[in-house]
Amino acid sequence: MLTKRLNARVVRLSALWLVGFAAVGVAGFALTLSTFTNNNRSTIHDQTAAPVVAPHVRRVVLSSLDELVAASDLVVVGTVVGVEPGRVAGDPADGEAGQVQFHDAVIRVDDVLAGSTARDSIRVEVFFLPNSPPGSMTDIASAWWRRGASSVFFVRWDATAPGREAVLPSYDGVYHLPSGVDGPARSAGTAPIAGLEGRTVEEIRAAIRALASD
Repeated sequence: MLTKRLNARVVRLSALWLVGFAAVGVAGFALTLSTFTNNNRSTIHDQTAAPVVAPHVRRVVLSSLDELVAASDLVVVGTVVGVEPGRVAGDPADGEAGQVQFHDAVIRVDDVLAGSTARDSIRVEVFFLPNSPPGSMTDIASAWWRRGASSVFFVRWDATAPGREAVLPSYDGVYHLPSGVDGPARSAGTAPIAGLEGRTVEEIRAAIRALASD
């Protein structure tokens, strides 16, 4: 009889121990999952708050001609005279590997579509990456950066860094004219704007004037 009672007590204690162990395990899993989730959310938030982009353009992708014109101080039809080494940024203590070499695209002003300038040429700061996809904005071999290439340039004056004169306000701030000023414009960026893509210079001029009259 005593043996049966002892056995029954052992069974009850074992059951309680298993329930307690399971509860601790569930709580530990929940805490680990919560920590992982919070850390993951923090990482996603940080990546969203600080996107990595090429330094020569602003962190914005504009979706309409109206927005692009509003973000620009000057819209010109220009011809590339050359691409030259520009300012160097970075901490000299980091050595050559820590330096960032910018370039200046020297653009001859052929026609002003919006804004005003008395300059014959402007220097637009650009940044090239060594392994850029061919034909991208950061590929120095792209057709629109070649000497003699004509494009419509949307430009913002920006002298906030030593040696800098102007920048592109958006990734879609250059519309190449592969067939000349009488041919259709082609976006050099990744998100062509409908009011510009495939338009001639005169059509773009008319569209900009229409915005001014609204």
